[in-house]
Amino acid sequence: MSKWHTVASVDSVVDGKGISVTVPGRRKPLALFKSAGHFYAVNNECPHAYAPLSGSSITNGIITCCWHGAKFDARTGKPLDTAAYSDLATFPVRLSGNDVQIEF
Repeated sequence: MSKWHTVASVDSVVDGKGISVTVPGRRKPLALFKSAGHFYAVNNECPHAYAPLSGSSITNGIITCCWHGAKFDARTGKPLDTAAYSDLATFPVRLSGNDVQIEF
């Protein structure tokens, strides 16, 4: 059964950039992004070349991998170009006061 975990404060996530966050019970960190006031959580590993996505940028809900430029829809995890060949896992995000929470 999944549960909500506080992973960051709203103010600690800069619009347009990703950060790495740890979720209790999960071995690998996730990448947390903020774009135009919306928050997104995805696997922190690009399926194209295994780059850490937390170092990547996001614009209008599109994550661009910092290593080779692969693009993904942050809402669905779907690749948007031929550099990426598989989906990113996405995770539900909600705000609780000033806390950013991820369901896992």
